Amino acid sequence: MAMSKAFYYTGIVVVAALVVLGTLPRGSQTETDSLKKFASYDELKSFIETRSEDYAAYRSLGGADMIATRESMALGAPQATMADSSDSSKSSDYSSTNIQVEGVDEADIIKNDGKYIYTVSGNKVVIIDAYPAGDMKIVSEINVTGVSDIFVNGDRLVVFGSDYTASTSGASAERMIYPYFNSQTTFANIYDISDRKSPTLAHNVSADGSYVSSRMIGNHVYMIINEPVTQDVPVPALRGTTAFPDIYYFDVPGSSYNYINVVAIDVTTGEANNKAFLVPYSENLYVSKDNVYLTYTKWLDYRDFFDKFVDEVIVPAFPELSSRITEIRSYNLGRTAQLAEIQETLEAHLRGMNPEQAAAAQKAGEQNMVKFQTEIAKEREKTVIHKISISGMEISYVNQGSVPGRPLNQFSMDEHNGNFRIATTVSSGFGPVIMTASAGVADAAVMKPATSAPVSSEMPAPDADTTETIAEPVQTIAPPAPRSSSLNNLYVLDSGMNIVGKLEDLAPGERIYSTRFMADRAYMVTFRQIDPLFVIDLSSEPKLLGQLKITGVSQYIHPVNSTHIIGVGKEATEQGFFQGLKMSLFDVSDVANPKEVSKFVIGDRGTESQVLYDHKAFLYSQEKNLLVLPVMIAEIDRSKYQDPLPTWAYGEPKWQGVYVFNIGENGFKVAGRVTHATNETDNYQFYYSEYTVSRALYIGDALYTMSGKLLKANSLDSMEEISLVELPGTDYRIYDKPMPL
Repeated sequence: MAMSKAFYYTGIVVVAALVVLGTLPRGSQTETDSLKKFASYDELKSFIETRSEDYAAYRSLGGADMIATRESMALGAPQATMADSSDSSKSSDYSSTNIQVEGVDEADIIKNDGKYIYTVSGNKVVIIDAYPAGDMKIVSEINVTGVSDIFVNGDRLVVFGSDYTASTSGASAERMIYPYFNSQTTFANIYDISDRKSPTLAHNVSADGSYVSSRMIGNHVYMIINEPVTQDVPVPALRGTTAFPDIYYFDVPGSSYNYINVVAIDVTTGEANNKAFLVPYSENLYVSKDNVYLTYTKWLDYRDFFDKFVDEVIVPAFPELSSRITEIRSYNLGRTAQLAEIQETLEAHLRGMNPEQAAAAQKAGEQNMVKFQTEIAKEREKTVIHKISISGMEISYVNQGSVPGRPLNQFSMDEHNGNFRIATTVSSGFGPVIMTASAGVADAAVMKPATSAPVSSEMPAPDADTTETIAEPVQTIAPPAPRSSSLNNLYVLDSGMNIVGKLEDLAPGERIYSTRFMADRAYMVTFRQIDPLFVIDLSSEPKLLGQLKITGVSQYIHPVNSTHIIGVGKEATEQGFFQGLKMSLFDVSDVANPKEVSKFVIGDRGTESQVLYDHKAFLYSQEKNLLVLPVMIAEIDRSKYQDPLPTWAYGEPKWQGVYVFNIGENGFKVAGRVTHATNETDNYQFYYSEYTVSRALYIGDALYTMSGKLLKANSLDSMEEISLVELPGTDYRIYDKPMPL
């Protein structure tokens, strides 16, 4: 009987641990403080070939993905621009791109300077004489294949994009799916637009890799490019240069490598400089006036997990076996084989324990598991942050740091007074479920031990002669425990990237949906079934000041003033089912008791807005009390359902365009709506077609809205249409139906 108990117990321990070990990535990063620089191409190539743990698969697949080709979408901050009053042809009042950091412009698909509107339309950049609105007309078009987004800087237009080249030879030709492999080049074209009717290409800067994002600070543009390191081990040099570039790296193992190429460009002269960093991959990007912050997730190495599991769970429960376990761990065996040896040792030891000793071991195990569950969740996934200094044409690596969990997007990060702040979610995981299998029940059939049999990843069904019936539950070290809950945290790092402040374990079981940093304050929204809005003080050690729980969730947070913020997201039922698009106005003047003073809900479940995933689609002016959002309204056909209406029912697209609101401290008031649809009975025009309105801006008293097909001007006073121009655009229709984007 004791033999069966011992085997059952240790089997749970080892099998559960093996499952967890199998889910952890091999060769996860272990950061070091030693930044190095490759002296030559031969040194670079040797490093890649010898450090990659899975280089054969890496070679055959042509590298690994590193980053979304565009940076993660997040929330933005409003910015209005006053034009040079010496130019009487321009309006002195016009909007600009919704950005995160004042003074750090972000490229977008539309820009304006108070007189002209510059917009990406298909494979063209179109320049429109837009002011006054009644005389709006296209003055020139620039053909740019692969255009992505643009900047405007005085008489300079910067156009970003990518070129693709299909490969039909080498390793890529062995692939089964056409077009086999694409070689991608990112470019920045700088045009002289002093004559808007006749733009001319002044400079071109290009490099291999995919375009991630860009920022403009003064007359300098910073372009971020990602290039996977393929079998040929490319060099991240700018096109037209021959010298071996500056490539920096950390001497750590990895299963794949990628270049993050940071390129500085002077838009007035076309001068360019770059530095490349060899990293496993990168996920999010934040840029201040002085620094670029790049992040990637570092998973706990399975070998480190094994060591922590043995040290923090097994050894404290069985201190008398410490010497034997240390001896086993010194063997020249893999972690799995060592764990099997520990299993046999535990089996033998448990067979000799009396009930009192077993009870003491169980209690110790319970305590160990509770502590281990909490600690391993934060160790299992961490975010590594690389800090890179930028100043004019100079680019230099500063330092790195790490924090538990992962940020949602760029607005989960911020720099203030030399400190870096970051909000993260530690997701639920496998670490805490070790030894939580059911302990067994009366009359359970269990396998007898067979210590001479090899350890297998599969457990076969027991034969009749290898089972026996037991009359009481089998004891385990730890009772069944739930899967670990997600946790939300906020960390403050100093200029050297050391953690100097933290607020941890907010809203267990939920995850972050939005964050907004405002000077010494942070606003964070988490969600599972309700929407807690947290108000956090960052003037010293982070502390929670207050919170508000309401239905729905805010996926976008925007400041109105020091006492009010706007939230845009989804309404939700008490059970957590998303419903229509929801806008909330929060009064945070009493930080201990934030209030939702107004809300406005549009449509039914299925209603969407680009603002929820692209902050540049949001237009707000405090001076004009103006808020403009692109909206696709979905409405439920209630005749298809019986009462009561199911909370999961989805609506069908019924309208798309922008909602225009006047907003004050008392709430939202609809001023009007603008659509580009030509047939309001054609649902396809409302669902990501060429008539989908994606941006809005204002010049003077005119509101301009842009879709793939049109640029339309309406009066902000009456919402009456003033004029429109047809853009060259892209035809999204296939067989008379739109192609989903």
